[in-house]
Amino acid sequence: MNSGVLPAWIILPITLGMMLLVSSHMSRIQRSEEPSSRKRIRVANGWIVLFALGFTAAGFSLISPSLNPRLFFIVWAISLVLITTTVMLAMADVLNTLRLIRRVGVRMRQEAARTSVELGRALEDARETDGESRGG
Repeated sequence: MNSGVLPAWIILPITLGMMLLVSSHMSRIQRSEEPSSRKRIRVANGWIVLFALGFTAAGFSLISPSLNPRLFFIVWAISLVLITTTVMLAMADVLNTLRLIRRVGVRMRQEAARTSVELGRALEDARETDGESRGG
C-alpha cells in the first residue's frame, strides 16, 4: 500500500515499541497478586489497546486516504471503536476498584466491631477479676 498521512518508518517503530510496553504490562498484571476481577479487566483492555495500536498505525502510515478512502475510513472507524472500548473498560476498572474498596471497608468495620466487643469483654473480665481480688 502507498504511504498514508505520515511515513511508515516513523510510525511503525513507535507503534512496535508501544506494543512491547503494553505486552510487558499485561504480562506483569497476570503475574501480580491483584484481585482476579481487576486482572481480567486490565488484560482485556491491554488486548484491545494492542489492536487499537495496530489499526491506528495502519491509518496513519500504511493507508492513503486519497488512494483508498473507503479502507481509510473503515480502519479509522475501527480504531475509534477500539479506543472508545478502552475508555469504557477503564471506567469499568474504576467502578470495580470502588467496589473492591467498599468491600475492604465493610470487612474493616466488621473486624473493628468484633475487636470492640472482644475488648469490652476483656475489660469486664479484668474488672471482675480486679473486684474479686480486692473484695474477696
